[in-house]
Amino acid sequence: MVPQIVEDVIEACLVGPEPRPVLMGLRYDPADPFALSLGFGANASLGLESSLSWTAARELFGGGLRKPSGLGDLRVRPWAPGVVAVEFHGDEGCAVLVLSSRDLVHFLRRTYEVVAPGTEHHLLSWPDTVAGLVDEAG
Repeated sequence: MVPQIVEDVIEACLVGPEPRPVLMGLRYDPADPFALSLGFGANASLGLESSLSWTAARELFGGGLRKPSGLGDLRVRPWAPGVVAVEFHGDEGCAVLVLSSRDLVHFLRRTYEVVAPGTEHHLLSWPDTVAGLVDEAG
């Protein structure tokens, strides 16, 4: 049996002088078991064919529910009781989205039912992974 793809759309709020609601599409594909994809746009779709998208470590989001997580362009941290912040850092500044911790936990639990944390490596094809790394380095 092939593990299933998990998708959801979560309502978030872009923090700023005039907060704006934003739809954030989340997608977990066991073919890339360590990652999840985020998509944004006027109509964030489950297929993540939106105007902006990122791929990030699933572990980043699980860790960010409890304490600040991430060091690069994408960071996740608790914001307030029941609220988590997703921060996008770039050369021109930082954009912060806040969303319900409950919504994120619900999505992550569904991904953990498909691929339990700590078992992701069992889904990787190590010969293909090594070949891909060698191709990228060459």
